[in-house]
Amino acid sequence: MYDVLTGKQRSLVFPVMCNGFVTVDYAANVATTDYGIWDHEGSFCFEAVVTPYDVNGYGKWSGDTVRTIANSKKIMPGLPVTFGDSSASNYQSNLYLKTYDSGGADRLNHKMALFHSTSLKIYLVNDTGHNENNPANYKIQVVMTIGGATETFTSGYAISPDSGFQYQYAATDKEGFDKTGQFVYDKVSNLTHPYTGSGTTISCSPTTSFVQGAGQDVYARSGTDFVKVGTINTKTSSAITITSAYSSGLSNGAGLFLPSYVEPSYINSFQHVAVSYYSNDNAIEIYVNGNKILASKHTNAGTFAFDKESYFIGANGTGGTGDNAASANQQFMGELHELAVINRSKDRFQSLSNIVTNLNNLLMYLRFEETDA
Repeated sequence: MYDVLTGKQRSLVFPVMCNGFVTVDYAANVATTDYGIWDHEGSFCFEAVVTPYDVNGYGKWSGDTVRTIANSKKIMPGLPVTFGDSSASNYQSNLYLKTYDSGGADRLNHKMALFHSTSLKIYLVNDTGHNENNPANYKIQVVMTIGGATETFTSGYAISPDSGFQYQYAATDKEGFDKTGQFVYDKVSNLTHPYTGSGTTISCSPTTSFVQGAGQDVYARSGTDFVKVGTINTKTSSAITITSAYSSGLSNGAGLFLPSYVEPSYINSFQHVAVSYYSNDNAIEIYVNGNKILASKHTNAGTFAFDKESYFIGANGTGGTGDNAASANQQFMGELHELAVINRSKDRFQSLSNIVTNLNNLLMYLRFEETDA
């Protein structure tokens, strides 16, 4: 029998700049004989319905004025100064999770633990080059140990922000409309000399909006749409260099564009994340919203077994505090709605907003949603 409920859906909320996790305690659940997830080896499927928050925030990397973002538990505060400014350390959000750290542990590549144990770790991994008008862009990563051999499987971008909005009348003309009528790009510069497609230097002015060495892409108009010119490597006050030549070339006076407002729309929606393991050939599959985004194999010949230990959800269980603690803790920021592990692999899912499975196959099930009856 299923209960049918209506009302506002709830969740377990991990607001930005939090420090917390759920412990599935081994000692509290197993008295003498292992059972459930602690007594399982072989095929399994992990499913979670989550709402990730934006760990990047809106930062400052170029010479442009920083966009104002309303206070939110779903979006990390961005610094009104560049990450290298002497006053950056005065901001609490930068102490909690650095905007940029030369050692590599920062919000631009922050890992958020959905599930953490010795032999199985499942993360959302941010992969961005900067955070000016560039919300977190998440990949799914699985770290699995079989027979003492640990291997890492990372998908491509799986949970990404959106850009563009419908036309709004304004005092100034806009040129950044694509062929669908969406305002997707802002014109930020014009060529001051023709670019023939030879070499990587493009003379243009102004260059204030460009960010160098951070993977920022620049675009140009092509008919009724836009094409990527390249990725910015360096800039001066009168030119930019891109990582490789744009063979089509650009005429003198042509506009250069950057994406318009990029929004982390995922902070207000569900994401169904699943990991399937097949013991017959040690295959690993990762799914997001029912779509297979990675298929690979663990090279060890053994069979996966869940550890007989406590598991952690929402962080790695370290519980550390202090400077950049969120990185060390692999702190999840977002909402957890449901989480389950079953004793077989799956490649099809009956629902993406809820976890639907045979109760006899459940190894672990956690439901954080409550509803108004």
